[in-house]
Amino acid sequence: MPEIASWSLEVDDTTFTENAKKFLTDIGKAEKDFVREQSSLLARDLGKYTPPYAGKQLPPTNRKKIATAKDIAAGKGAVDAGIRSICQKRNKRKTINDYIKKYGGGGPIMENGIQIAPRVIDDMATLRNWHYMNRTKYGRTKRLAYSMRPIVHKTLLNKYIKRRQYDVGISKAAFYRSSLQLGGPHNEVKQVKNGLRMMLGTGKLKKNKEGYQGIITGRAPGVYHTIAKIPAIQTNRNKQALARLKILANAQAKKAKLNDA
Repeated sequence: MPEIASWSLEVDDTTFTENAKKFLTDIGKAEKDFVREQSSLLARDLGKYTPPYAGKQLPPTNRKKIATAKDIAAGKGAVDAGIRSICQKRNKRKTINDYIKKYGGGGPIMENGIQIAPRVIDDMATLRNWHYMNRTKYGRTKRLAYSMRPIVHKTLLNKYIKRRQYDVGISKAAFYRSSLQLGGPHNEVKQVKNGLRMMLGTGKLKKNKEGYQGIITGRAPGVYHTIAKIPAIQTNRNKQALARLKILANAQAKKAKLNDA
């Protein structure tokens, strides 16, 4: 059974210059708190861009949650389609029993001298092994020619699909964990929370001579998809951080004006 690769990334968020730190001091907001806040938001952005997500467009980074019900539904749909692309479903139990009796659980299954399937699969462990054998290192399920798909009874197939759908969204949990460690909110969908006990992620602050930096790490099968998008994610977060600074500055200016009145 080939191992599904678990991909890692580390993001060092060195957004803030000496001028930004001075700006924060002038408006009365601590640099450490601001960097922690923005690093937590960056971790959430990384989670949003980790599959699954609904639609062909990338999810907006200003969305509050790492995952939505539509994202999870899209992921479950992909799991269903992937597993069905490597299996043939049969509705009648008698059909399965007849094939097993004739071929002893082996194969190939022949009709009129032509192979219609390589074998029958009639237990969960064998079906799981077959599925994992036909996945790429990125976790994607291959698509097989119909005659190369084993025959599986509908009850077993549906049960297995449901089990695999339980894992949809867990890769996002690596960055959810990072965000939580940086003080982010606990308002995620159940499927992402399910992954906290399985996925690895860290979020921490580091101080050096340049000031505070947020360090985010994530390790999960779906992270390979996120790596190429890091520059765009960081650029967008930097823009939003500066916009946040302007809001804080305007609020401070209004407060000072009222105090002077």
